Amino acid sequence: THPDPQIRNVPEAVEFARRACQVTGYENPRYLDTLGVAQSEAGQLREAITLTEKAAALANAAGGAALAAQLRARLTTYHAGRSYTQGLKAAASANPR
Repeated sequence: THPDPQIRNVPEAVEFARRACQVTGYENPRYLDTLGVAQSEAGQLREAITLTEKAAALANAAGGAALAAQLRARLTTYHAGRSYTQGLKAAASANPR
C-alpha cells in the first residue's frame, strides 16, 4: 500500500495481509491493522472499519494503549470516507512543514 504508484500493489497487499491474519486466527492487532489499511486502499472501507475496530479492541485488551490510539485515529479517517493514504495526504496538507 506504499504511496508511490511504482511500488504500490494493493491486491497483493490485501492477499498477503489476509494470509497473515488467517495464520494468526485474526487475533493479532497489527496484522488486522495491516489488512484494514490494505482494504481501505482497495476501496473496502466497511471491511477496513470492522477489522480496525477489532484490532483496537485487541490492542486495548492486551495493554497496548498507544497502538489502540493509533487505530482509533485510523478509524476516524475511514469513517470520513478516506483510505489510509488519503488520510496521510489530508494530514500533511493540514500541517505543512
